[in-house]
Amino acid sequence: MKSTKKTASQNLQKAIQEIEDYAIVLLDFKGTIIDWNKGAQKIKGYAPEEIIGKNFTTFYTKTDVENGKPAKLFKQAIQDGIARDEGWRVRKGGDLFWASITITATHDEENSVIGFIKVTRDLTERKRSEEMVDLLVKKLSYQNTQLLDFAHITSHNLRSPVGNIGVLLTLYKEAKTQDEKNLLFSKLESVSAHLSETLNLLLESLKIKEDINKERENLKFNDLFQKVSDMLTAQITESKSKITTDFSQAPEIKYPKIYLESIFLNLLTNSIKYASQDRTPEIHFETKITNQGLALVHTDNGLGIDLNKYKDKIFGLHKIFHRVENAKGVGLFMTRSQIEAMGGTISVKSEVNKGSVFTILFNQKT
Repeated sequence: MKSTKKTASQNLQKAIQEIEDYAIVLLDFKGTIIDWNKGAQKIKGYAPEEIIGKNFTTFYTKTDVENGKPAKLFKQAIQDGIARDEGWRVRKGGDLFWASITITATHDEENSVIGFIKVTRDLTERKRSEEMVDLLVKKLSYQNTQLLDFAHITSHNLRSPVGNIGVLLTLYKEAKTQDEKNLLFSKLESVSAHLSETLNLLLESLKIKEDINKERENLKFNDLFQKVSDMLTAQITESKSKITTDFSQAPEIKYPKIYLESIFLNLLTNSIKYASQDRTPEIHFETKITNQGLALVHTDNGLGIDLNKYKDKIFGLHKIFHRVENAKGVGLFMTRSQIEAMGGTISVKSEVNKGSVFTILFNQKT
């Protein structure tokens, strides 16, 4: 009878050794690897002679080890008899794979824990598929939001000029004299030009929103800002603006050059255009590394914006908050479109007659 049991046990061990779809590892009480099947070699990359005698934390990321995850799983297996977990693990060579693991405590005849059996499945392909689906859902959700936003902007900005054209055409038909007709026709031309300009801006905005794959380049903030400053030399000199920068925290970024140049141009132009006449304009740009990633912060001491009244309109098309010559309310609208197209965000803090702070958070890929 003993011989039969021994043979059955040996056959079971041999069968376990031959399994290739599951990594089966035997551990002692301290987590030292004492045996290793073909599945473990296939999934984790080590031959038995390379790994036996090492601790099983070899396969955990540095963060998991520092956070004490292996110890917590051992504790759970001792308390409950079994512990389960999913997460990124490390193969030989440093590559990561998504592992689904089960750790079962083994006992001696007195029911004391003497070791563990650790079974691992490689679910990397499933995890990558889930991430792709999640990314696609987020992308579709973002595009849907952008299209709804675009539809709202289009409806809002086209309703007025189209309505005006209808009224002017009616008045033109009813006009009694040629002078009246000439005057109405000139107004029609003006409204038509405004409508054409708005349509072009909206189409450009839609093109930007769709251009999420625009080529990114390695750019130096200082070099690009200097180029923009040179373009605005006359305005800077005339306004006597004091401009400072500090790009030391993050000197470079991978971003579409035309977009970053446009962001600098619009923000700098606005600070000069909406400067207070009571003080010297002070304009500052700096980069920061935040918990949310790379940020560009733009500060000025200009006229400021009443956020209680205009908070939801700041980045709208043709939204103007001060009576200033040549103000069209286009720059911030286009700036937000470009930033959001690249997956980033822009926010503002402002106080009337004290100035504004614009913060751009770039996409993590940057």
